[in-house]
Amino acid sequence: SQKPISPRLAAVSGFQSNDLICSCICRPELRPDAADPQAWAGNFSDKLGRSESLPGFDDTSLRRDQRVAKALAQNGAPWLEVRRVDNMALPDDGLYSGEASQNGQPHGQGVQSWIDGTEYKGSWVDGTAHGEGKLVKSDGSGYEGQWADGRKQGEGYEWLPDAEYRGQFADGQKHGSGHSKWKDDSSYIGSFFE
Repeated sequence: SQKPISPRLAAVSGFQSNDLICSCICRPELRPDAADPQAWAGNFSDKLGRSESLPGFDDTSLRRDQRVAKALAQNGAPWLEVRRVDNMALPDDGLYSGEASQNGQPHGQGVQSWIDGTEYKGSWVDGTAHGEGKLVKSDGSGYEGQWADGRKQGEGYEWLPDAEYRGQFADGQKHGSGHSKWKDDSSYIGSFFE
């Protein structure tokens, strides 16, 4: 169950108790006063005058609103590191759940879902699909394989309503050795340059 934020923080920040949740860790070694962690245990501030008392803040895990944690990490609280987010809204109208970087960007393993039913599940680096991943579109077509900077890159398998392709990709396009097969059982094995 979700832990609500305090009414005081909601009043000054506009955050609601049903907002996004993340998991974070405190990194006391990065605090200016790291020599005495008890001196700061229980409090945090985003340098905008807002603060909230969190019992046991010096513990290794913290569950709070994702936007609060991200704002803190980006605005002077490098000791707070976002590790996982759930249902984080992304600029392209998608929702992301999974591992995240210190600044709250998708980083590691995670899933992004779009309103039309399209879903990407796989590896992320700094907010972009990168590494192994699988994209399934709402029409049933998709791609599974390697990604680089959000584009198909390297070995992969692409399926469409009337054809499939297994082979190499470069910059999002079929490029290099591969095998295409169509619904009528015709096929082509060879080099592709799109």
